[in-house]
Amino acid sequence: MSDPKSTCGPHTELVKTDGVRVTRCPCGTIHVTLSKNGTTVQLAPEYFAEVAQAFGLARTVLAGQAPVHDQPATAANAGRFITLSPFDPKKPSN
Repeated sequence: MSDPKSTCGPHTELVKTDGVRVTRCPCGTIHVTLSKNGTTVQLAPEYFAEVAQAFGLARTVLAGQAPVHDQPATAANAGRFITLSPFDPKKPSN
């Protein structure tokens, strides 16, 4: 059986904290590794941006704060958990 790991080459580390490590594969895929349980999620760059923005919004909600007007609007979507819009990659999410 072949090794399921990618042979794209060494990853570039984008961010590393005590709980999360984010790397970019040479093929462009973003890898998010949760250090506490070792789970790695692989995302296309456009989906990573959406997930990162959703985490920022969830953090705001969990903190008991109402999202401010410059936060993205959320809408239910049967095929996915939420749809975020608009996304502006030049604006930080927190």
